[in-house]
Amino acid sequence: MRKNSALRSALRLALWICLVAAVLWAERVEAACSQIHLANMDPVDWRGASGGSYDVFDASQHVQAVEIRVRKTGGGSCRYAIGISEGYSGTFNPRQLVRSGEKLAYNLHDSAAQTNVLMDLDLGGSVIEGAFTNSEADLETNTHSYYWIIPPMQVISGANSRYQDRLRFRLHEEVGGVFVQRHSGTKHHRARASKMVEVSLVDAGAPFNSADISQQLDFGIFSAGQSLRFDLRARGNTSFDVSLQSVNAGVMAHSSLPSAVPYTLEVDGVPVDLASGAEVPIASFSGDTTGVDGVGYRVAVTIGSLSGTLGGLHRDNITVTVTAQ
Repeated sequence: MRKNSALRSALRLALWICLVAAVLWAERVEAACSQIHLANMDPVDWRGASGGSYDVFDASQHVQAVEIRVRKTGGGSCRYAIGISEGYSGTFNPRQLVRSGEKLAYNLHDSAAQTNVLMDLDLGGSVIEGAFTNSEADLETNTHSYYWIIPPMQVISGANSRYQDRLRFRLHEEVGGVFVQRHSGTKHHRARASKMVEVSLVDAGAPFNSADISQQLDFGIFSAGQSLRFDLRARGNTSFDVSLQSVNAGVMAHSSLPSAVPYTLEVDGVPVDLASGAEVPIASFSGDTTGVDGVGYRVAVTIGSLSGTLGGLHRDNITVTVTAQ
């Protein structure tokens, strides 16, 4: 009886040892490539339509693909996920680039279609996922792309310094159905908003139209006192000056004969003397931004005396210049 009891105890002990060994072996298989880390964590700068800075008046949506890499050293196979923090703003809706108290909304997505915002893993949102499947390879690198979007028409002030955000990327390996953090790193996202000014010449009362940069005042058959109007609208993300310059020194000249039609030009009811033929300042804007629709100036052109004027086509060309300060 003692021998049988001792034998059963030995069997139970051996069975328990085997079970423990099996559990430990299973964990080693699932965590077979724990030596994984993030690479390509250099700062990334925004490239707009021209490959340069963020254009505050560009109405088109641009999407910038950014690459990030995961490297495995030491063999094995595993699945992993990369979560990304919310950054300085403390929210994913949206993230924000910051400069001197000003904010530029942006976000990171899992596709160019902007389907899902990439988040931290523990929030249950979208993350970057991947796997190393070749357990025999000691060195492997996987490259992933995420998509950086800055919504258009955010009129922020222009400056040489960058708007930026600092994000924490966390790399997790799946072990037994649970994701365990293996590595983390920070990556800065930066954007520069250059100083921009634009002008639009539109019908009286019309909004700013970036495609409308010329205005033709057709008086038909001249008559003294005849008047036509339009709006000059200027916008910018910096202070600017506005000036006018007349090709014919403030008169409408005949196309081929020595004849001229005098006229007066007023901006917001104030006469502008164009007789010198040089640029004449008419307005200044002092501030960080005008907003999308800009600042409006009412321009009126009135025909003067027609005494001694010859028949035929008369015209003048006036150049509008908006200069960033």
